[in-house]
Amino acid sequence: MKISLNKIIAIFFCIILSINLTGCISQNALNRELNKVPQNNLAFVQENQAKQKLISNENAAKLRVDYLKKFYLPWTDPFTWHSKSAIKNDLIKIINAFKSNPGWDANQNLHTKFWAENIELNLNLGSFPNKQHKAITVRITALRVLPTDSPSFSDWDTAGKGYPFDNMQTAYLGANIPLYILHTTFDKQWDLVITPYNCYGWIKSLDLATVDNEFIDTWRQHRYITALQDEKPLLDLQQRYRTSTEIGAIFPLIKTTPLFYHVLTAICDTHGKAQAVTTKLSRKTAQIWPLELTQQNIASLANNFLGNPYGWGDLYNYRDCSETMRSLFAPFAIWLPRNSEAQAKTGKFISLKNLDNEQKRNLIIKLGKPFTTLIWMPGHIMLYVGEKNDKIYAFHNPWGIHTVNYLGGKSGRAVIGRTVITPLDIGKNYANTEWVYLDLVEGISILV
Repeated sequence: MKISLNKIIAIFFCIILSINLTGCISQNALNRELNKVPQNNLAFVQENQAKQKLISNENAAKLRVDYLKKFYLPWTDPFTWHSKSAIKNDLIKIINAFKSNPGWDANQNLHTKFWAENIELNLNLGSFPNKQHKAITVRITALRVLPTDSPSFSDWDTAGKGYPFDNMQTAYLGANIPLYILHTTFDKQWDLVITPYNCYGWIKSLDLATVDNEFIDTWRQHRYITALQDEKPLLDLQQRYRTSTEIGAIFPLIKTTPLFYHVLTAICDTHGKAQAVTTKLSRKTAQIWPLELTQQNIASLANNFLGNPYGWGDLYNYRDCSETMRSLFAPFAIWLPRNSEAQAKTGKFISLKNLDNEQKRNLIIKLGKPFTTLIWMPGHIMLYVGEKNDKIYAFHNPWGIHTVNYLGGKSGRAVIGRTVITPLDIGKNYANTEWVYLDLVEGISILV
């Protein structure tokens, strides 16, 4: 690896002084870089295009139909993406992998082999599939790789392998999400569910309720409103708390008053069956779904995410990079799957692999559409918001920037850990950065 003279000098000063200098990126240096970037998506909106519709009314209607079709697949065609046999085979591979390498727990102790073996017994795969039923979430809940609350970290001593990268965490699901139950554990505490987002996993049985055709018919006959803010309470008509909103969630609309939307929210009765109750949601925190697709509307909604903490697999109900994109575009009836690679393949994908950074930059500016183009690198997804002063800017939710120790120590991270707007070459001028985002970009996906 060739290192320029300037980098050698910078490394020398980093070693000698052992303090944060501009030669080596650190937490303080990274924050200074971020403070130079306007953390406001509206600053990147092109004035002459701000309120222009990005698609025709006809295509907007098609998006709406397509979104609802995919959203309700767990109720209409749950095995569109994964067959029963494929899911079972995946579960066998997953539990065998954890039996061979169970990983580390939250207290930095190595899991024992009995930990994984007990999970395997509870999986009860000999009876697979033992519980097939349509269902719906009744509260915000974690979607897990295996039926356990215990985390499994790959390596506490290696950056990117310890906290918060729990290998058991897949996603968080909000309330009112249609599901298909395929299997339940031996202790009846966990259900294996198929979700609307091209993924499946385990959730607590108490966090869902089964639905019948009558419930589904009632649920689907209404228009919808969409939440534009997180963690806003939904109270029923007796002022009892039922659940909270998440940006991108949709709710069947019953009626509109000057101050509130009256919407349906699913609850669980004493028999485990879903009931639809009317709840109220402030009109300041929601709008009729879907929103009109314009640069200004996307940028305005994206601003509601800025500063939100990063959560691997939506850990703690924080979002990761792909969940941020999914939640951002759901209010516009643009359906996105759960993980970043699948999202990159959702729109019109243009490969940038094997190009140098200048070629990538030119193609992104030439072909990319601000606010409707995803920028993808393996393991990470971003939204292209525009170009300023020959730099490409993206809205995204990253964990951080890789750093290297040239004295032979372990690599590390300069942590961002929140939703931000950055240039794709952030960290470029520091001696200890392993790469910048643009180095690893392999493609863009034009969504509309």
